[in-house]
Amino acid sequence: MHILTKVFVLFAAVLSVLMAALAVAYSVNAERIRSDYENALTAKAVSEAARDADLAASSQLQAALNTRIQELEGELATREARTRDLELKNSELTVGLRRAEAARQSIEGKIAQLGEALELNANLISSYKDQIARHQDSEIEYFNEKLDYLNAISDMESQLIVFEQRARALQVQLAAAQRELELFRNGAVAQGGDDDEVLRIPTLVRGSVTNVQNEAGTGQTLVQIDLGSSDGVRDNTLLYVHRGETYVGDIVVYRADVQSSLARFRPARGRQIEPGDSVVSSFN
Repeated sequence: MHILTKVFVLFAAVLSVLMAALAVAYSVNAERIRSDYENALTAKAVSEAARDADLAASSQLQAALNTRIQELEGELATREARTRDLELKNSELTVGLRRAEAARQSIEGKIAQLGEALELNANLISSYKDQIARHQDSEIEYFNEKLDYLNAISDMESQLIVFEQRARALQVQLAAAQRELELFRNGAVAQGGDDDEVLRIPTLVRGSVTNVQNEAGTGQTLVQIDLGSSDGVRDNTLLYVHRGETYVGDIVVYRADVQSSLARFRPARGRQIEPGDSVVSSFN
């Protein structure tokens, strides 16, 4: 074999060894490069995701900041308006304070005037007290005399009531005597004792006449009163009728109901009974 051929063979062998080494190195580097590339892609994706998240968070933060800025601007406007209102109120209060100070000074002046007036009034009151003290004895004496007069008038009124009751009783007796006299003149003395047969209520009962009518057959006056058996009225009860201070006559019940009664009227001389006349059981 030629020497040159051997050199080429040796060179080829070295080249093949180098190529094998290069191939192994390339294979190893290619795997590493591919792994690094994939890691780089993954890192890029993570970085982009983080970037997007940061952008979204930044956008949300920016929106929140904008909202907060708007709220703060609204609060600032409100506070500025409040400040203007407070300044206006402060000016009004200042004016009011000045007016109050002027009013205080005026009141102090009036108080001084009132003090002088009170002193004058105190002097007048002292003078009035002296005058009252001087007149007190005479006034007490006057009131005592007035009280005596009132007591005397009260006693006279009581006596007048007693006299009126006695006068009514005498009117009843006079009416009864006049009826007996008329019966005696008419020859009917035996009937004069009718009052002994009538019933009388032992207690004082008061009522009034509610209706008056004349009996068709006899012409006798019949009356209705608002007293009945619940008031102690019974058949044949004798009651007296008056109009104010005037004795009208008496009535004898012939039918007594619970709340009302019917009676025959026996008039005093020249008297007529009317609805509304007062009815009593006794004048005593």
